[in-house]
Amino acid sequence: MADLFAPIHPVSATDEVQDQVIKLITEGRLADQDRLPAERDLAITLGLSRATVREALRGLVDRGVLESRPGAGWFVRRRSDALAHNIALHFRLEEVSLPQMAEVRFLLEPHIAELAAARRDAEDLSRLRTCLDEMAATKDPAQFVRSDTAFHEALAESVKNPFFVFALKPILVVLADSRAEAARRRNAMSRLLRDHEGIFEAVAARDIEAAGEKMKWHLHGFLSSTTSP
Repeated sequence: MADLFAPIHPVSATDEVQDQVIKLITEGRLADQDRLPAERDLAITLGLSRATVREALRGLVDRGVLESRPGAGWFVRRRSDALAHNIALHFRLEEVSLPQMAEVRFLLEPHIAELAAARRDAEDLSRLRTCLDEMAATKDPAQFVRSDTAFHEALAESVKNPFFVFALKPILVVLADSRAEAARRRNAMSRLLRDHEGIFEAVAARDIEAAGEKMKWHLHGFLSSTTSP
């Protein structure tokens, strides 16, 4: 019976340090751009070596929570892009397929467009318009996709619910190559631009139903291409 159990390992010191820092941030006791105490002071306070403290803080940089500034120290800097890439990596490690990701996108983004139509303000429309202008101005598929991505992220930000931004970003990261391939097809950029213009017009007009339907139409071709045998 005893062989059913495995030894219990205590939480590592680096994990403990990271948990403390994250707790301070989530509780609002450390704000974005706040400077952490010097490594030497932290090591003394925590009863750890500077090497252990440094390892823990570097891990938080990778997780998109901190930033190291040479000669200045460690600062709180929440980077949603780093978090999105970490989540996207887990999707890949769990072997979530591209058709599965595209299917989730098809379910998520029409609702985002509907909510954006109901909640957007003038600043949101300005950001969306800037993205469209950048898409129209380029003939480079890679730049087009970057502006396309910025449009979808700006649309999610218009909802005023950060969960939608965090939910969408990793999906766009995973699908980046497929979206870039789609943009390189003949006449694809002009067609995609028209799709986005239609979504923008519906959102600007606060036409909730049209915003959702235009997003569904926009995504339908992409979903079909990724789920076809």
